[in-house]
Amino acid sequence: MKGFTLIEILIVVGLVAILATAVVVSTVSFRSQIDLDTAAQNVLNTLRIARTKTLASESASQYGVHFESGQYILFKGTSYNPSASDNEFHSLPSGFEIANVAIGGGNDAIFQRLTGVTSQSGTVDVRKISDISRSRTVVIDPSGEVAFLGTVQSPAGTRVTDTRHVHIDYSRDVRSAVTLSLVFPGFSTTNVSFQNYLNADQTEFNWAGTILVNGQNQSLKIHSHSLTASAVQLSIHRDRTQNTEAVQINLDGENLINYAADGTATMGSSLFVSNPQIQ
Repeated sequence: MKGFTLIEILIVVGLVAILATAVVVSTVSFRSQIDLDTAAQNVLNTLRIARTKTLASESASQYGVHFESGQYILFKGTSYNPSASDNEFHSLPSGFEIANVAIGGGNDAIFQRLTGVTSQSGTVDVRKISDISRSRTVVIDPSGEVAFLGTVQSPAGTRVTDTRHVHIDYSRDVRSAVTLSLVFPGFSTTNVSFQNYLNADQTEFNWAGTILVNGQNQSLKIHSHSLTASAVQLSIHRDRTQNTEAVQINLDGENLINYAADGTATMGSSLFVSNPQIQ
């Protein structure tokens, strides 16, 4: 039987090496993109939390976010004080930076009480240091709304907003919360132990379940996008094709969000919660 020649072996080894290299490069690139998207989302979430805390007049104050190259700081007051004890520091992952801060000539985005508007509108980039072409741009609108550049909503009347996926900001410390309640008016209440679905370091909440109400299964998922000592952003999934009954979602008695049977979502009555943000 004829064996393999040295050249054939070298060709096979070379092909294997090329394929292995391609796989490694692809994996590293994918991981890097995930890290970038996560870092940018955390910046956006912190801006939303600052606006929510301002609208809630928490501690009778307004709030803002200060940007530096390697970190961003949620602060209380009309200006950033680096020595304030209640500053909340957030570091970017290694290899990423904040750049091209263009928000009115400074590094602070501050929201106004009662209205939530800001005079520091503009853009902030989150990018990879070794490849600045990899970046996400956060846009701060004068109205105080924040979004990623390129995220454009369709004109009114052209987009079906069935609220199957919404975000809400709740500007309170939920790390010791006890009961998440799903109240189906006229039928039943399901209580979920918040601590059972909070991770060990109290930085992530994740619950999903199906509940039989009025003879029909109701399926919901509630998880956190960010969870800190001062606030949480919750993502709520309620597909209209899987839910037929109205529901109120409360946390330790604080009403966070309400859904009508047709899926219409309205802001809860809690003073610490934001309007639902349709995703």
